[in-house]
Amino acid sequence: MAGDDNFAQFVDYVNRNEVILNGTAYAYASPSRRTLKDRLNPMEAYDKHEFLCRYRFTKSAVKKLLAVLPLQENADGRGFPLPPLMQLLIALRFYGAGTFQLVSGDLVNVSQPTVSRVVKRISALLAETLFPVLVKFTEAAQVSGVMEEFYKIGKFPGFSGCIDCPHVPIRSAGGDSAEGITGPDLQFYDVVASWPGSAHDSRIFDSSRARVMYETGAISGILLGDMGYACRSYLMTPLKDPQRGSPEYRQASPDCTECSAAYIGTAKRTALEGNPRHRRL
Repeated sequence: MAGDDNFAQFVDYVNRNEVILNGTAYAYASPSRRTLKDRLNPMEAYDKHEFLCRYRFTKSAVKKLLAVLPLQENADGRGFPLPPLMQLLIALRFYGAGTFQLVSGDLVNVSQPTVSRVVKRISALLAETLFPVLVKFTEAAQVSGVMEEFYKIGKFPGFSGCIDCPHVPIRSAGGDSAEGITGPDLQFYDVVASWPGSAHDSRIFDSSRARVMYETGAISGILLGDMGYACRSYLMTPLKDPQRGSPEYRQASPDCTECSAAYIGTAKRTALEGNPRHRRL
């Protein structure tokens, strides 16, 4: 009988060991697999939030922009050419951060002259490819809708655009003056960014295509500007000496011009946030 008792004790011992080994105390979690990332490729190195903070574009927006721009792979077999995606990211980082070209190059292990050439090339492609598509005046059939939207903002009838000429503080003698005509939905109709900071607002407008289009009737409606412009039949400015009989006009003018100033100011802050240190290309 002693042998039976020993065998029963042995079986009980084995069962207790199985419970212990299969319990949570001995649970073994397999190690997670390491994911290798290309640290020189910002599309892989940063998550969505980090990428947006550095490049001011989402990853999907960058892919769409890359598909639109006519960037070609260098197939001559010489040197180590940058792929189109890296060229676009270098330019976007330079636009968004406003830092020195040397710093932008160190982030992706390229030289400052390479950054300068890439930014110049991408800037020209953006101006040639996207500017005519995105920055344009409203079609004649849609002008009435624009007038209705502006009327909702400031109760101003027949209003088809708002003009302003802010100063862009780039690193040059006096900066640049950029004229912008905006719509009610915070979109640009026209941009003129080729004048120095010393140029007066009215001079820039007098030499622009927008003046010709409004004077010839190619664009219907009225522009609204600030005191920097001369009052014309198609360009209304604030009254110097407002009378008692013009409360509606005095109220409508700032309501509408604030839309333009706010959007242009947002565009400036987006491109030149902080202390801009851009150098001429």
